[in-house]
Amino acid sequence: MPVGSEDTLRRAAVVLTKAGDDFLPAVVREMAMMFDAELAFVAECVGQDHLQTLAVWRGNALEENRLYARSGTPAEQLTLQEAVYHQAGVRHRFPLDPLLQDLVAEGYVALPLVGAKGDLVGAMVAITQRPLEETHAVRELLDAPKR
Repeated sequence: MPVGSEDTLRRAAVVLTKAGDDFLPAVVREMAMMFDAELAFVAECVGQDHLQTLAVWRGNALEENRLYARSGTPAEQLTLQEAVYHQAGVRHRFPLDPLLQDLVAEGYVALPLVGAKGDLVGAMVAITQRPLEETHAVRELLDAPKR
């Protein structure tokens, strides 16, 4: 079940206590819980056309990292200033995205990761099998890149 905004800071504090190899797995696990997502991952940009995952949470466990093409997927819409948000119907909007089809995805959110030089270096992504609930915490996360 998605986490309410009252729990967001507490959960963030727990994740921030993790270090080294435990940090990114904790981030993707919490993202999956926050969005009630089937899949959550943190990835770095590889060139302009691909994302290489650094940590993947699927279902209830960590999964192997992999390379994803951005072309023809919602990640292609990712910019420095804008998160990508599809509350429902994402697999129908991107019918050639094999990951969305495999997951029978409904909702999709991707938050840009910006490097020290102000460039897009990666993304945090959550994909759901149900329409996304737009809670206050979700709205704040989606608005964060604009600040």
